[in-house]
Amino acid sequence: MVNTRMVISKRNTMTMQEKDKQRAGIVARNKEETECIQLLKEGHAHLNTVLNLRTNLVIERKVNWGNDTFYAGFYREEDSLIVINFRRLMGHTLHTVLEVLGHEIRHAVQYQQGWLPKSNKWRFVGQRDGERIESHEWKGQKISKVKYWHAPWEIDARQFQGEYAKMIIEAGVITSEQAKIKLLGERHVEILREATKKKILDSNPGREINWFVVYLESWDENSARCKELFIELSKKMNRYGFIWNGKKFVGKVSEEMESRAVAQLKAFNRKKARKKDGAGVSWLALDQLNKKFSEWSKEAIAYAFKNHEELMKVQCIKWNFRELDLDDFVC
Repeated sequence: MVNTRMVISKRNTMTMQEKDKQRAGIVARNKEETECIQLLKEGHAHLNTVLNLRTNLVIERKVNWGNDTFYAGFYREEDSLIVINFRRLMGHTLHTVLEVLGHEIRHAVQYQQGWLPKSNKWRFVGQRDGERIESHEWKGQKISKVKYWHAPWEIDARQFQGEYAKMIIEAGVITSEQAKIKLLGERHVEILREATKKKILDSNPGREINWFVVYLESWDENSARCKELFIELSKKMNRYGFIWNGKKFVGKVSEEMESRAVAQLKAFNRKKARKKDGAGVSWLALDQLNKKFSEWSKEAIAYAFKNHEELMKVQCIKWNFRELDLDDFVC
């Protein structure tokens, strides 16, 4: 019998290094990734030697701070860890990856030189007016709540990221041709939602605008599809010993059959949701509704969906976007 209390205690006392060993590594999906991973490791080892560092490198395909973050690398001084995130680097060349590595290893140099203190006493990262702000101590001077772009340690890292990538290539560790290898996949973009909406608002001054999700199917199409899904669900539930009583499925069954039935219900709920088109947004002005409303209330929105879906399709606009670049990837 497993001692659960002991297992839980062991998990809670794991160090950062132990957790990183569990998560470390990436499974290459194609030959380009295989080659990039190996060359990146060799480039990292070369910089460690030349700069007299002992940093550790972890290559991942995950976003540690949420899907809305763009970073492709970070450095953590506590355990001299550099993390490179391939998820954000799809569509970019190995040279860009080397520059991300160069930026993060420059932070290691800053700590090595004592420009950034080992202590995090003055370290702060936050948001102000939608922009990242940081506080730290730099070369003996306390820097308080400065914008990320103006932080001296980031200015310094940006200045050297290209130089370090160049050092790797000039040393012959990676050739210029190898630096052109591209990670397969589409480049990540930032959707400019507010800028897109602003164009509509500016062209409709004084009108009360409401924004609507763009769906790939109408209410009628969704209703018809849900009926087909329910017929399919009912057949499966009957096989598990459940019947529909007009309100819910009922039945006295074994735990195994109940578990299977629950899984089918969850799958049904996922499938029945209206299919969305995330590429854009639709809009309506309050004065476009056939029925008069004083404001965009729940009743007005429901009326719009029921009576003006065709107009919504006409007034659907695609999101503006911009491709992410090196400035987005480093931190």
